[in-house]
Amino acid sequence: MAHLRVLATVGLALLGFSGCSETVSTSGGSFQQQYFAARDALETGQYDKASRSYQKLLSSYPAGAIEARLTLELAHSLLRGGDFEAASRAARQLAAGQTGQVRGLALAVAASADHEIARRGIAAGNRGGDTRRRLKAAASALDVLLAEYPKLDVGEAMARRRALISTELAALG
Repeated sequence: MAHLRVLATVGLALLGFSGCSETVSTSGGSFQQQYFAARDALETGQYDKASRSYQKLLSSYPAGAIEARLTLELAHSLLRGGDFEAASRAARQLAAGQTGQVRGLALAVAASADHEIARRGIAAGNRGGDTRRRLKAAASALDVLLAEYPKLDVGEAMARRRALISTELAALG
């Protein structure tokens, strides 16, 4: 349930970025057409298609103001599609080079991805270093998010995830 709240929080925040108006054309149609095709795929649960579409957009439009938005939405599609490693990498790389709301949203995706990786490890009986490292990475990202961007924690989903991580770390000993 907490996972769904996180996805809803990130998804709602991403909707605020959806006002694309750039219409530079590439072989796959205008930027706007390609972007909305990627968004539609993300919103209808076609996460692999969305990820491929965002990667194509990033290769066609690698710089400028739109790059951060595309990278954030790519990380979100990877998270929702269950590719937690790739989601964590993309979101952490984005967060490292951003400030403001984009950084906060990237931290939310990175924390969620790292927590899901750790939860898989716990479910598989791995109570060792990688599981602990992922839990600590998720906790750290959430600590920054909650301290610097508290308004992004709609419904306190991130605070609840942070509390769950504390419980899981304590249970690991």
